[in-house]
Parts: sequence; C-alpha cells; structure tokens
Amino acid sequence: MSERVYRAGIIGTARVGSWYDDLTGPRAPELLPYSHASCYATHPRTELVAGSDLDPERLQQFGEKWGVQALYADYEEMLEKEDLDIVSITTSWGHDHAAIAPVVAASGVKGIFCEKPIATSMAEADHIVKTVQDNDVVFACAYLRRWRPYYHALRAAIADGTIGDLLSITAFSVGTLMHGGTHYTDLMSFLAGEPDPAWAFGRIEAPPEGATGWSAEVDPPGSGYIEMQNGVRFFLDGVSKGPISFVIAGTGGQLVVHNDGTDATLWRPSDDGGRGWDSAPFPLPPQDRSPVLKIVEDIVNCMDNGGKPLNNEEHSARTMELCIALHASHNAGGVRVDFPLADRNLSVDTW
Repeated sequence: MSERVYRAGIIGTARVGSWYDDLTGPRAPELLPYSHASCYATHPRTELVAGSDLDPERLQQFGEKWGVQALYADYEEMLEKEDLDIVSITTSWGHDHAAIAPVVAASGVKGIFCEKPIATSMAEADHIVKTVQDNDVVFACAYLRRWRPYYHALRAAIADGTIGDLLSITAFSVGTLMHGGTHYTDLMSFLAGEPDPAWAFGRIEAPPEGATGWSAEVDPPGSGYIEMQNGVRFFLDGVSKGPISFVIAGTGGQLVVHNDGTDATLWRPSDDGGRGWDSAPFPLPPQDRSPVLKIVEDIVNCMDNGGKPLNNEEHSARTMELCIALHASHNAGGVRVDFPLADRNLSVDTW
C-alpha cells in the first residue's frame, strides 16, 4: 500500500471547514474530529496545507488555528499553485458547490470531499458527474449517515430478510427538501440497496408560521411519494416534527427507527396466529468514531486502491434528483413525474 501523504486544501473556512468541533465536541465527543480541517490534521496520510475563503478575517483565523501558511482569496489560484491531491468544498450554498466542483475536478486533484447538496439543478449535477468521471477523480459527498454503524446494521438486517422482502421506507420530520431532505433520500436509498427510481409525486409545504430567511424563501419543506424500479416505495413526511425517524416495512415485519438511528424496535406478527404483533428492541451498534474522518479514510483508500466511496458522485446526484422531483411534481399541479427528470434545469438552492 502506498505510504504517500496527500496534500489537502479547503475551499470555505467557516464552520464545517474549520471549527465545527467547537460546537459538536461538548454534546457528542464520539463524532470528533468533525470539521474537514480537523480530519485532515488527524489522518496520518493527509496534510492540510492550504485554504481559501472570501472573508480575509476568517481565512486568517483558519491559518492560525491549523498552522496553514498558504491562504488564498481566490480558490483557483490555490488550485494552480499548491499541487493539491484532495480538496474539500465546504462553502455554504448549493450554487457555490455547483460552480466550484467542476473547476476543482478539472484542476488535476484526485480527491474531492464536497458538502451537500452538490448543486441546485440536475443539469449542474450532470456536469459535475461528467467532469469528475472524465478526470478520474474520487468524489465523496457529506451525507454522513452512510458512515454510521447503526445504519449499516439496519441495512444488513433488511438485506438478510429480517422483515421479509422490503416494501417501503417512510421518513418523518423531513423538513426542507434540499438541505435536510437529501439526507433522508440518500439514507433511504442506502438502506434499500441503491434501487433506481421510477416515478414520484410531491407537494411543497408552506413554511412554518413566522419562518423567514433562506429556508422559507428558497428551500421550503416538502412531502412526497417515490416509487423505485424494483417496486419499493419511499414516503417523505414533511409536516411532522420530531427526531429523525423511519418506519421500514417488509412482508414479514417492520423496523421502527427513532433518534437518528440510535434506537430501533423490531415488530413481527405474533406467533399465536392472532392479529396482534409482537415487538422487541433491535440492538444497534453505537457510533464508534467520527463519520467525517471515515469519509476521509474512504477517499484515501479509493485513491490508493481504486473504487468509489460509499457516497460517490452518482449517488450524490441521484439523491438530489429524488427531492427535485417533488418540486417538479408540485410545480406541475401534483402530477406524476418520471425519472430521469425531463427538466434538468429546474433549480432549487439551499444553504
């Protein structure tokens, strides 16, 4: 195995890029290191050498915090001068990811770690996928739940037939579709074994009373139904409130998952032949270590040995398409829309 240390740079030196550990550590130390910078500083095969940000004060603070001397207001200048191997795109808005990712992919780097969503429209996402693949770049997006052990345990239980043949997954408290909903659709696809979508219909919900700002204006909540080509159904509930929760239903039982995968109950028909069902706790492994660091490990492993990370450029584009489809359906009066989406230019931005 190669022992090369990969040179890493970060575009966007705010919360996720630099100091998210300061927020997360006190309440969830098992998630540390959390920021992209701290993960590159921790991994033995990566060295954080450069950063770029439009805010000069924030950029200077980043440099002082991580001992980085190569600081740039212009990320393209950073790409040209620093001979980087891996680049994180941690700017806030989807339209920024859409603009930056193809430039990074064509610059000569061999790994990209991009925040979500990767774009605002399928035309932009298609361009990212093509540029990444044309330049043989390892690409991972920050849908962190794919790197959490309890969701792997649930996926294995579904695949092993614990609840019979999978019929549907219902997600509750979905909220904003592009900011939060893409997390849900990505995880639902992962749990279901990555089926291809067939068609969908959706409704965009009214923003919560009194809501203002980006969420109310550009990325409202949404609900919908998505049927996959293998017949599995995804239901998204965008009106309820509460912890991230799922009901995973099969021909022989249900897994009811609460608290973002940390608590699950298995329901099965009673053995006595009656109409009732019996329940029992379904044991799940705890979070063992930082999912963000696991993504960096995944990227490095793929750069060393080939292959693609758990969430690659195609997965990242598909999870966007599932949510944009609900917008497309709503905009057309709630009608069924087929995949792939015909309108590749329908754009929904988010922070």
